[in-house]
Amino acid sequence: MVMPTLVFVCGALPESSGKTTVARALISELVKKGFLALPFKPLSSHSFWWRHETYLTCLERGSLFSYDIFEIAKEFKVGIPVEVLNPIDILLSPLVLSISSVGGLEEYPHIRLFDNLAMSRFTYVDDDIKHVYCYRDLEQTRQLLEKVADKAEQVVEVKSVQDFLKLQRKFYLKSIETCFKQVEKDADFIIIEGYGDLVYPWKKVEESKLILVAAPGYLLVYETTKFFKAIKQVSRPPLARFAEISRLVKPIVVEKLPPLTEPELKQPILSYRYSSAIKAVLDVLDQVR
Repeated sequence: MVMPTLVFVCGALPESSGKTTVARALISELVKKGFLALPFKPLSSHSFWWRHETYLTCLERGSLFSYDIFEIAKEFKVGIPVEVLNPIDILLSPLVLSISSVGGLEEYPHIRLFDNLAMSRFTYVDDDIKHVYCYRDLEQTRQLLEKVADKAEQVVEVKSVQDFLKLQRKFYLKSIETCFKQVEKDADFIIIEGYGDLVYPWKKVEESKLILVAAPGYLLVYETTKFFKAIKQVSRPPLARFAEISRLVKPIVVEKLPPLTEPELKQPILSYRYSSAIKAVLDVLDQVR
């Protein structure tokens, strides 16, 4: 089996860096060139309250997933289930009480999400595709919980950070690794999208041919070996954030990105507005493949 070319897209900021827009534009250009380019987002989260349409789409489909990945999969007619393209998704509903401030609980970079956790899905592939849901007994989770229960391999109520950590230890890597194996079977390219400004979702990203960092107004391109060497100098890789390593490694390409309105995020306008940056990425990619 010929292994696909991996490109890792991460964010310079914790929120609204533009990762998904860059990933979508790159996938679009690769598809135009005749390649099978697939998205893969190991971990995502979204709020019950903000962009509520995401929750409503999840409710309609009886699942929990990133709306961004759902849209990309639909746009490019990807036949793989969205839950496999997005193995872990977390529904947030902000709470007043902060729990994860207790010392020693940052075993996983997203553990602070427990403060606002309403529900989470872990999807892994065994003989078939299996879903594990964990939830907190909140009013916001009950309707969706009824919908997902019949399809789930397991449904677990979490009452403490320790409960959540136990599930993370058991299913975090299992979900990402087994789903990725399904995605890589036939793909020419896999565009892996990170979570927030975290730069190391799991070890496989070290095999990426290029690292792209999205920032408001800019796209930064990094050489893989130097990027991950910098990560290991400053932090345990799963905890590393872009701000920590940016002073240690220089981009090999810096491209300006224009601001986009909501309608411009759709094709073909997106490809046109991002054409210069994506061409620069593809030129470098041709050299390193």
